[in-house]
Amino acid sequence: MTGPAGRATPARFVTVFATFLLTASLATAQPAPPSLHGEVGVDTGVQRVATELGTRTRVPLRIRARLELDAPLTSDVTLEAVALPALGAGLGEDDPLLRHGLQEALLHVRLRDLDLTAGLERWPLGELRLAPAVALDARMEGGEPRGLLGARATVFLHPWRVRLGVAAPTGDDLLPDRWGGAASVRLDVGAATVEAHAFATERPGMGLTASGTVGAYVLFGEAWLLADPWDGRGGVGASGYAGDLLWTVEGTWAPEDGALGRSARPALRANGSVPVGRDGSLEIGVGAAWPRAAGTTSDRAVVLDGSAAWTIDRPDATLTVRPAVRHGNGVTAAGATLSLTSWF
Repeated sequence: MTGPAGRATPARFVTVFATFLLTASLATAQPAPPSLHGEVGVDTGVQRVATELGTRTRVPLRIRARLELDAPLTSDVTLEAVALPALGAGLGEDDPLLRHGLQEALLHVRLRDLDLTAGLERWPLGELRLAPAVALDARMEGGEPRGLLGARATVFLHPWRVRLGVAAPTGDDLLPDRWGGAASVRLDVGAATVEAHAFATERPGMGLTASGTVGAYVLFGEAWLLADPWDGRGGVGASGYAGDLLWTVEGTWAPEDGALGRSARPALRANGSVPVGRDGSLEIGVGAAWPRAAGTTSDRAVVLDGSAAWTIDRPDATLTVRPAVRHGNGVTAAGATLSLTSWF
């Protein structure tokens, strides 16, 4: 991005800010050595999708990894990166066979009451646990969130936290688009947290989020107002324990993935997880949504979905079986995935 001589553009600002981060700390102590850790895994299974146009069956195979790099440059400055590379087959015509999966790559300066970051960084918003109402992050080839390109300052003024930054979403080529920014102010009081947000990236908007503990339960909620065009979003939820069962329920008015460019619809979701035996766990999720019916602008369809994940943990690997089903709005999808993951 270019601009008139003598005027700073967002791209120039990010470059200057990143240079500043490299020279912000002149600590004499030797930094710790770089560390790389993460996971590698294999996913396979069967997927069957039925529509009015016919039925399609897939038997996908994917080799994936999650790599996390932490490379201290000085005692205060760190280079951080997260990548989700994958190699797959049988995923469908629109799914890539190979992806780099770069999710975050940033310089991070930690001072006493100030954090400074510049680069590709995730900017999650809100308090909802099961599905976001608003998501500034773009989406990678596999559907996972990718960080925004920009620079951000976080000031800790207990019990307040203030964040301010410039940012742009990126495509698969990681090039910036639609420069904007985001700001938030959070207040932590006892068992409650309240945060006010304002942003202007793909669309401008503002919102208020809150969460707090009431007895043995955690209650949370958020409300958003978006412009261009004007639109409201929000959701409320609760979480707690019933014996060994950790449960969460949510009701939202939002798109399925919180994308700024998509239309909101009402939805209900519930999730529960419980340990099984000494090394296992079981997680079950169910949901109902009422999006616009296909081919209409006023009627709504009912979409139901359910999934389960049975996991066996071992010291060096994890085995997970995930059956799932989704039905409604002219589409029925069912399948099961078998995943083997090893950590390092």
